[in-house]
Amino acid sequence: MFYSIISFKIEGMKCPLIIYFVLGFQLMSFGQFNEIHFSTGMVHSDLHGSSIEMVGEQLAGRDLNRGKIGFYSAVGASYNIWKWISINGSLTYQERWPLEIFRLTGDGNNGVHTLAGWPSSPQSDLWDPSIYPRFPNFKYLHLDIIPTVSFGKKLNISVGIGIFYGHLLNKNKLVFGRTDFPSVDWIFEEPFNVSGEIKYTKHDVGWIPTFNMNYPISSRLRLGISMKAYISQFALNENRYFPSAWGRNNNATWMAFIGGIELRYVLK
Repeated sequence: MFYSIISFKIEGMKCPLIIYFVLGFQLMSFGQFNEIHFSTGMVHSDLHGSSIEMVGEQLAGRDLNRGKIGFYSAVGASYNIWKWISINGSLTYQERWPLEIFRLTGDGNNGVHTLAGWPSSPQSDLWDPSIYPRFPNFKYLHLDIIPTVSFGKKLNISVGIGIFYGHLLNKNKLVFGRTDFPSVDWIFEEPFNVSGEIKYTKHDVGWIPTFNMNYPISSRLRLGISMKAYISQFALNENRYFPSAWGRNNNATWMAFIGGIELRYVLK
């Protein structure tokens, strides 16, 4: 078996969200909606590990969790503030494929046990449905708010950076324990006494840079591409081992990239 079991014992940053939203609404009072947009495409999701996990990867000489490809769909609108400055808001549904790294607690002498490189889906190495259960995807609904600047009339390019809030829709289905790891059932017995469950936080917050490019295909429609990066700042694991959920150095957080086709409808 090529997955590994790593054992170790472990003993913020808070974004000014309210200020950001209030400022955004104040700016919007001077502008007007100018476009609605729809997009769909692929999600590449991976983990940004904590400092401890980074050390573990260096010791193992390989990634403890490999990135996966999922999909997304989004709908949103652009609110023009002044000339080439707009605020883009969107609701995005994402399905991110299962992780390959799982932490379980042991008894007082054994600390934390990490199953790394675990075959959790058909995109995993060594995947065999007769041995490994297929774990559920992470299903997220994201609210993105991104100030952007745009250039060009025919070929329009816009770039920006904003914030996002993500809500994990199927949190209750993403709980893993002994029955989900039948091929290593022995770690739940003496002398390891691994126990507990793996759970994930319902909320996610972070930064989101974006790049969009589109071209008119009619008087009202523009077709192009949309790309975003979701850089989470909030801990993914509910049973974390650092007091604060904030901070990418102390907790494992999401790192996801989306890219796809976008259709924009010009309102005026």
